[in-house]
Amino acid sequence: MDLEIDYKSCAGHGVCFMQAQELFDCDDEGRGVVIEPTVPDALLETAREAAGGCPEQAVLLLERSS
Repeated sequence: MDLEIDYKSCAGHGVCFMQAQELFDCDDEGRGVVIEPTVPDALLETAREAAGGCPEQAVLLLERSS
């Protein structure tokens, strides 16, 4: 799975990087920044929780295209 943030939707609540520090960091404005764009299998559930916890639904989990 690939991980992205829709920066047009992100309001900087910080839920993603508080829930999944292995996958996200934050920028100077408090918005999430993806640090692991290809989610390792061991972190898939963590990535799903971060995506589900985003108030704006700005965290996107995408199927990797072949």
